[in-house]
Amino acid sequence: CDAVYYRPPWGHLNLFTLGWLKRLNLRLIFWDVMAQDWSEKETADTICLKIMRRVFPGAVICLHDGRGAAGAPARTVDALRQALPMLLQEGYTFKRVDDNE
Repeated sequence: CDAVYYRPPWGHLNLFTLGWLKRLNLRLIFWDVMAQDWSEKETADTICLKIMRRVFPGAVICLHDGRGAAGAPARTVDALRQALPMLLQEGYTFKRVDDNE
């Protein structure tokens, strides 16, 4: 695996984790926007609304493509079908976290 970054689940870290990050030469990355897209309580509309309310220029948006409640990945994709055109219309652009390096 050519992983370069590590996003800690739930944002939890400890000294053991930090030691392994250094040993494996992984870069720690956090997020700015979380839309709870893994939750069965969320719909595509509520995920989209959370993204739109919480996003700001330069924000890292954390979304999930697996696990979570049944149907969660499909809701995330549907939310992005709504949010991306609106964000583009507002002038946002998208890039990978390593595009600045």
